[in-house]
Amino acid sequence: MILPGHLAASFLAHRYLRADLPVALVAGILPDVLDKGLYYLTRLTPNSRVPSHTLLAWVVSSLVLLGLGWLIGRRAVWGYSWFAGYGLHLLCDSPLTSGDLPFLYPFRTYTFTSSGFPLDWLLDFPDWPWAVIFLETALVLFTLALELRQRRRAQRRQVLI
Repeated sequence: MILPGHLAASFLAHRYLRADLPVALVAGILPDVLDKGLYYLTRLTPNSRVPSHTLLAWVVSSLVLLGLGWLIGRRAVWGYSWFAGYGLHLLCDSPLTSGDLPFLYPFRTYTFTSSGFPLDWLLDFPDWPWAVIFLETALVLFTLALELRQRRRAQRRQVLI
């Protein structure tokens, strides 16, 4: 999944799971920012989905945010929001959509393949992942429709008051 879909998933976590929106949004895009930055800019990782697209990174970062939240008085909402936003990012990137998520890395061995060029699939038109693009577009449109519906309801409530 690409950025709009991850942002839509984070917004849905805020709307329906009551996650803190800024925390869920950062958690929803951070795995890609870290992994793609490390891979494409520094070549320090074997793939553009390691190490942040793993169970280990998800759990450790969620525990760190939970601890920070308790330390500065926000209680568990930061940890919960991070867990939800990050988890939805991993779900959106799961094998159902992409097929190459190294979820159990470093506990399991993976064979990593990559051309080394960001968005290299754009160069090969017949291999475009149309189903993923369609699902992501549907998710973004669904999220926008829900937001518009919610705003319309809020406006009606204000008129009645």
